[in-house]
Amino acid sequence: PAIGALFILSDKVMTKDEIAFMTETERVKYYASEAAAVQTPFLGIAIFIILIGLVFFFVNLPKVSDTEASNDYGVVLKNKNLIMGAFGIFFYVGAE
Repeated sequence: PAIGALFILSDKVMTKDEIAFMTETERVKYYASEAAAVQTPFLGIAIFIILIGLVFFFVNLPKVSDTEASNDYGVVLKNKNLIMGAFGIFFYVGAE
């Protein structure tokens, strides 16, 4: 957040004490400038997400075939890397 604030917010982020010594009009102007500073990045992100959505809307994705599903989980459970990965994620989340 601190690095993002350097790029998004104005050049100088004021502390609570500095804001307390401002007049009401200066404080409103400061808050308005900080709010306006974050509008452009968020609008850019929104436009990017909309463009990605339009790409997936107009691209013809391959159809998923309706083959008979196998419920044989024994083959999957014999994969040592899968089991060790599942244990690793379990312990990582527990440690976190």
